[in-house]
Amino acid sequence: MLSFPITLLLLFVGILGGTIAGLLGLGGGIIMNPICLVIYQRLLGIESSIVYYMVAGTNFFVVSFFSLFGVFRYYLRGLVLWKGVFRIGLFCIIGAFIGSSVATKYFSSENLFRLFGIIVLLAGIKMFYEVYPRDEQKPVVSYLPLAATGLVTAFVAAMVGVGGGLMTLPIMIFLFHFPVEKIPGTASGIIFFTSIAGMAAKIMNGWNNPLLPEYSLGYVYLPTGIPLIAGALIGIIIGTKLNERFSLNRMRKIFGLLLILAFIKISLL
Repeated sequence: MLSFPITLLLLFVGILGGTIAGLLGLGGGIIMNPICLVIYQRLLGIESSIVYYMVAGTNFFVVSFFSLFGVFRYYLRGLVLWKGVFRIGLFCIIGAFIGSSVATKYFSSENLFRLFGIIVLLAGIKMFYEVYPRDEQKPVVSYLPLAATGLVTAFVAAMVGVGGGLMTLPIMIFLFHFPVEKIPGTASGIIFFTSIAGMAAKIMNGWNNPLLPEYSLGYVYLPTGIPLIAGALIGIIIGTKLNERFSLNRMRKIFGLLLILAFIKISLL
């Protein structure tokens, strides 16, 4: 079992990830993964050859819970575009399962770690330049473009172990013209499908790996996943409250700075 200080640290990480998810409609993994990598390697001593698989698999496990909780909170406020959720999300299942399996079978944990670092840096820079415009065009809800979006974005997201919100958000805004106020809630619903499929693939591909620590379910590490979920559920409440009160563009810039700092930390590992 984990020590109390490590459990408390994971709880805090979950709160941070959940807050980001509730505020911006992201999966939270983009900020949780770099911190968890440090915890898994330095504090828990997980084998380096599987450490990123463990981080990604556990992240999918965590995100599947709090993204569902997040979309429910936005649903209560009428801020979910359900056609977008299901028409993108159902195809995310296919893309995420394939992407997660390909990453585990054909990419080393170290290479995925480096790829994730690059994505973190690009995401951090993007946060400083992307804005949410007021778009009055009719939303695009045709099956083919939404299905293609789900397949491609989920495949790429699952490769690096995140929910894919950073890729689907700009597409929903600038190409599909989804109402800005419904973007976070809709993204949370889509991320739920991606994370469930990514988690299933990580469980299957990691089953019976002799390097796994005790209480692992494939590449899902339950002792860290449970406190992360508890913290994330608290963070979702905080994030959705902040979403109602703060300038979204200002919060994006703060988050962008956090991502750049996370990239620096990753580079030093």
